[in-house]
Amino acid sequence: MMRDFQAPSGETAEELVDHLRASGVDYFFNLFYPLQPGESRTIHQWHAQLASSYPELVPFASVHPGDADKTGILQEALDELGMAGVKIHPYIQQFDLLDPRMTPVYSYLEQKGYPLLVHTGFARFYGSEPMNSAVDEFLRRYPGLKVVLVHMLWPDRDIDGWPDYLDNYPGLYLDVTNTMVLVRKVPNEENKLRNLAARYSHRMLLGSDFPLGVAYPVARIYERAREVFTDQTSLENLCWRTAVNLAGWHRFPRLVRA
Repeated sequence: MMRDFQAPSGETAEELVDHLRASGVDYFFNLFYPLQPGESRTIHQWHAQLASSYPELVPFASVHPGDADKTGILQEALDELGMAGVKIHPYIQQFDLLDPRMTPVYSYLEQKGYPLLVHTGFARFYGSEPMNSAVDEFLRRYPGLKVVLVHMLWPDRDIDGWPDYLDNYPGLYLDVTNTMVLVRKVPNEENKLRNLAARYSHRMLLGSDFPLGVAYPVARIYERAREVFTDQTSLENLCWRTAVNLAGWHRFPRLVRA
């Protein structure tokens, strides 16, 4: 089973949340994924308890393909515990995005309108094949699902290819976590990302992967965002507005709807 908090050695949940607060974070999505079948419900109970201690924490659920009664697990986590959506990581959880065992999960989320966050991209880092074709088929099968492609399949798909997808799949969102930091190492990639955001920032999000991301402290991520997304609308959409619209304003009572 996962240990209680995926944190650097010597740092507690309270210390990590304090770091986010000091970096100017008002709310944050907290994500996990079970590594073994049968542990999702236990982690959901822990996650709900953690969220009750930190009002700025917006908890997401997850499931393992090997879980029994996945729909029941989601009903408990989303409808009863009030979690905002579901996160999965096919590479680390070691399953194919199109695994038929996950069909009830995707169908349930599509029917109920909850967002699904899927890790994509950085296939070489994980020693895996890119999931480009699987993502394409997934989008065709679930056109009504709100799906966030975490890391936007980078660098496995060219940034210039995304406009057609965003135009054809209204439930598709792109997350630029880590990608935004790393594009500066590749010629012209930063300009591509900036131009994409100029058109589609209302469908794009920026996260941190804190405490295990590529930029630390978290304040550095915001500094980098201001360098890449030079117009205020793009910056605000990526840093908070798209995420709030996706999860629902009712989860962010301290924010004022502009």
